This record gives sequence, structure tokens and C-alpha cells, in this order.
Amino acid sequence: MAALALGLLAPASAFAAVHSDDTAAPKRDDKVAVIAATAPQDVPAATSEATQDEDPGIVVTGFRQSLGAAINVKRNSVAAIDAIVAEDIAKFPDQNLAESLQRIPGVSIQRDAGEGRAITVRGLGAQFTRVRLNGLETVATSTDGASANRDRAFDFNVFASELFSSLVVHKTAEPSLDEGSLGAVVDLNTGNPLGGKYGFTAVANIQGSYNDLSKKVGPRIAGLLSWKNADGTFGVSVSGAYQKTNNLELGNNTVRWAQARFDSVNGTPCWYTTAASATPSPNSGGVYRSSAVCDQAALAFHPRIPRYGEVRHERERLGLTGSVQWAPSDSTKISLDALYSRFKETREEKWGEVLLRSNERSIDLTNFAVDATNTMTTGTLNDAWVRTEHY
Repeated sequence: MAALALGLLAPASAFAAVHSDDTAAPKRDDKVAVIAATAPQDVPAATSEATQDEDPGIVVTGFRQSLGAAINVKRNSVAAIDAIVAEDIAKFPDQNLAESLQRIPGVSIQRDAGEGRAITVRGLGAQFTRVRLNGLETVATSTDGASANRDRAFDFNVFASELFSSLVVHKTAEPSLDEGSLGAVVDLNTGNPLGGKYGFTAVANIQGSYNDLSKKVGPRIAGLLSWKNADGTFGVSVSGAYQKTNNLELGNNTVRWAQARFDSVNGTPCWYTTAASATPSPNSGGVYRSSAVCDQAALAFHPRIPRYGEVRHERERLGLTGSVQWAPSDSTKISLDALYSRFKETREEKWGEVLLRSNERSIDLTNFAVDATNTMTTGTLNDAWVRTEHY
């Protein structure tokens, strides 16, 4: 199982350069609605009627069953918890569990290449959150060349959101919860065949996404089969979800910022053989001689490695669940649950870049501009090193 991370592509300054050093590696539920309208005011009748005609109001809709189920979870708990159930998970275009969990108050997510990966609860990082799958402690970590997970953080991008019937976030401690979480305890609950309808149930969902840069369509398929006997004592369910995406990102990056002294600025030498010498010392050695133009360029912040490139991400996610439940009495329920998940990701990067880092001493800078924040926004670099990367 491999996973990859993509750093943010921050805007970079535009530079022209010469010299090259190329390297390459090669449900059906009733809905409830709430209408919020503007409160009446003491205005003439004609104006009031016109306002009412122009303002259609705000309509908020939701599935009655899902809203009631989520409220009951909170009502029946003495602790601070939040929950979302299957209907809420399904009606949003969430790529994985992390993006479903971010809809809960107090939960934010950390993204990896545009897709949610880990969660933060009330400001505490992912390493402070414990995750349970059907009540059992579980871990899920992935690794890649750019952002490897080496701590306790749970990688929620491994699982498809369609595989779960409910997500519950315990924000405070409870006697029934094991210790070990300062942020939250997240319960992931898969299919519950005894909680469904009597008889046979089949559900299928097919979606697709299109990336206009890669010119490729990514399929997303999910399905559920469930059966429960007439007595409600025995049930079986299986579900599956498959998703594949191929995204291409184009952008630029600065690889952080730096301050350095250049060889010359707008034709004015900045380095001399000695402090009192009138002979410039180009490219290396010598003594830096302060001047208005040289100091302005030296003190301005410029990109360490201004570069342009493309980053391709190919993701494939497969998940399968199965559950068998038997309730011989009102006080006994026996469950056998199984979950399989496979997540693959391939990342390819191509960059064209100028190596300013530690090479400014040999670079001649001309036609540069510095903005009010002391940032170099443009410039021409002569005798600069240019490199290509492909990995």
C-alpha cells in the first residue's frame, strides 16, 4: 500500500535564466423543510409587498430519518459527541472518510494532494485521536516519498466513505472509552443488517469525475446487498466500493525564500578583489562592497528555487465489507464483521527550475523589482544554473 503527498504550489516570481544542467529520471424517507424569512418591518405596504416578491427565502432540507438518528445518538449520550449516518454520508460527494468527518463541528482535515487524509479535532492534531472500527482499536497508515506517516495519526483516505453506516466522534472522555486520546475517539461503524428493512435489499451507485488537464474520467462505483429474516433475528449484508482517479496539476513553486548577495546588480559589481580595490572579483572570492543597488537586491527576499512543473496523481481505492448478525434474544446479539481495503497511489513530478540556492555569488541580476513587502517579484538572471527534474 502506497500513498503520496503533494506540497502546496505557492506563487513564484518570474525569472529569465541561462546556463543549463539537465538531469532526468526518466433512501426513500420523508423530507422536512424549514423556511427562514426576513422579519417584517414598519415600512409602507407597497415596499413590503415588493420585498416579499423579490425574496424567495432560504429553504433547508434534510432526511428525517438521518436527522433523527444523529440527534438520538447525541441525546442518549452524557458526553459531548457528534455523529453522521449513512444518508448524510451518501448525499455529499466526499472522496473518503476524512472529508465526511469534516462536516462534524470541531473537526477539520489535513489534505494530501487535494484529498482529505487526517483529521484535527478542536485544534489537537491527528496523533491525539484514537480510531475504533466496530468498537475495536485500529490503525491505518500509509507512506510515500513526500509525506510519510510515521506517528499515531490515522490515514482516513484509505477507506471509501460508502462502506460505513455511521461515524461517531467522542469529543470528551467517558468511562466506557479506553484512555489514550486527548483529541477525540472516532468510531467507524460498518453495515448493520439487523438495523435494515426486512427481506432483501439491493442498492447501487455509479458516479464519475473528469479532470480537464489529464483528459481522463475516474469511475466511482458502490453497492450494497442485505437480507434480514421476518423475525428480525438474523441478517447478512455485503458492500463494496471502488474508485479510480487520474489528476494532473500544473503550477509553480518557490521552495521557500532566501536573501543573498549577487555577483552584480544592473551592471554594478558587488564584489571586489580587496576592500579598497577598484578591480571587480567576478563569480567567486573577493570582498563584498556595499552600495544602494547591491544592498537592495541582497536584502530582498527571492525564491530559492523558482520552478514550474506538472504533478500527476493516480489513485485507486477498493473496499469490501461483510457482516453476519444473529440475535437469538433481546439481550444477545452476535456479530461477525469483516473489512478489506486497498489503496494505491502513484505520483509523478516533472519540474523545470533555476537553482538560486547558494549560487547567487556567480549570478548577475538585472531588471529586478522589489515590492512593498521587500519581495523580489521579477528579475533577469544571467549565468544562472537551470535544471530539470523528473521523478
